Amino acid sequence: MIKIGVDGRLLQGKLTGVGKFVLNLLEYICANDTRFSISVYTNKPLECAFRSERIRVFVDAPVYAKVKPMVWSKFLLHRLLNRDQPDIFFAGDALVPLFIGKCKIVSLVHDFNQMIAPETMSTLRLISDKLFYKKDIFKADLILANSGGPPTS
Repeated sequence: MIKIGVDGRLLQGKLTGVGKFVLNLLEYICANDTRFSISVYTNKPLECAFRSERIRVFVDAPVYAKVKPMVWSKFLLHRLLNRDQPDIFFAGDALVPLFIGKCKIVSLVHDFNQMIAPETMSTLRLISDKLFYKKDIFKADLILANSGGPPTS
């Protein structure tokens, strides 16, 4: 069985467009290919439910629930990843943890808001993207793109 590790940050709270996309993609993979199992890593309990029994959720120690999810993903997620040792890491918004062990990386590039619509982003996300986005995309073994930019009115 091929194990896919997923950053669960995008599945926390009320799901947005990217979170919904990631949830549906994980469910689709499990419904259509029995070769895969999925491990979702998060620093906070998830509200969404998974239909497949091949999707397991690993919630980090409660002390880490106070850490901003993006900061947790970039600087602390590697601990769960390296312990679980997935074959593939799926970066649902192209953010790849520092100190990630040896595994293939698949990155979803949803948009380039930091370049075309930075005013739509939180300050933390904008700083993170300026520091890491391009480097993280180039770490990927496979890049998926599902969008050309922010929605227009």
